[in-house]
Amino acid sequence: QTDVEDNRPILRIPKMAKAPVIDGKIDAVEWADASAVTGFVNYQFKDLYPRDMRSVWYLGYDDTNLYIAMHLRIPEGVTLNAQTKNPDDCDMENAILFGDHVEIQITPHTAQRAMQTAFGFYKFIVNPFDVYSDWWHNCDTPGNESGWSSGARIKSTFDNNNWWLEMTIPVVNTMKHPEGGMIKKLDGLELLVQLVRSGSCAGYSYGGWVPRSWLEWDKFYKVILDPQAPVMQFSETGDLIR
Repeated sequence: QTDVEDNRPILRIPKMAKAPVIDGKIDAVEWADASAVTGFVNYQFKDLYPRDMRSVWYLGYDDTNLYIAMHLRIPEGVTLNAQTKNPDDCDMENAILFGDHVEIQITPHTAQRAMQTAFGFYKFIVNPFDVYSDWWHNCDTPGNESGWSSGARIKSTFDNNNWWLEMTIPVVNTMKHPEGGMIKKLDGLELLVQLVRSGSCAGYSYGGWVPRSWLEWDKFYKVILDPQAPVMQFSETGDLIR
């Protein structure tokens, strides 16, 4: 679906009947009533990744939380790289960016307000060892972006050819409502969202749901939390044709 007013893609995600267990294992039953998306495009050449580098993301919600999971395929002979495995480095964005990681950006505001002080956006960066940062960029106290705490729950597992990640992101009473105060209800809430998998902060390994740089809010998906939305799982694409 595409938003007629601003020509951005839209995904309506369903309300989950039961919260998934955050154990780093993407159980098909637990995520059966979440949306699934794939087909991420690399930022450098704007084309799909080969099959052994593709990721599948799952999105759902309940009365208070947003649930996100990711399965990333790792090519044979490639090893996940992390600049830090130390949980004490949480909220140190640069310690996480220059290694394998995912980026999740969320705002309940317009693209314009995402760049304005006291509105802004929320950014999560997570590596395979569950070292993560959660920052409120353009927060109401400039210079204190890392002072915001989401209370997110994060767990990863991985082997030679896969990285599995599961997250609970609290939204109610954690993120600001577009009309003032804190968000109190998720049904019908509209968010702008960007999802990224990356081996660094740029280059071929930087692949996004939308192949854009991190501040192009006018291009990112609009995600509508819709209790009436059907479950749609797009989890595979065909081989590349050269």
